[in-house]
Amino acid sequence: MAKQVITVPDAVEGIRVDLWGVEFDVVPPTKSLAKKAERHVLAMVEAETNDELVDAIGGFFDLKLIPLDRRRTRPSTIIRRRWDDDKVSIPQLQALAERLRDAERPI
Repeated sequence: MAKQVITVPDAVEGIRVDLWGVEFDVVPPTKSLAKKAERHVLAMVEAETNDELVDAIGGFFDLKLIPLDRRRTRPSTIIRRRWDDDKVSIPQLQALAERLRDAERPI
């Protein structure tokens, strides 16, 4: 009887994020990405104002999300505009980050 061979897929597939009509693919959570994200996570923890916190969250999403149309606006710009226009809250942004984390770690 032949053995079944299971291989590791090249990337996480099927995760797409829609930020108010602009779609992004998700960068897989690799070791190097985690290292880059450390400064944004630290900035979130050390944020003294809500504006600083929103900017740190936006910077994190800039690392994690790639626009489907490469000419599109970065996630941080979209998030900041929504924040400045009172159309998004910090709990909503935190919930988005949690949903993304859960989608990447389905186990």
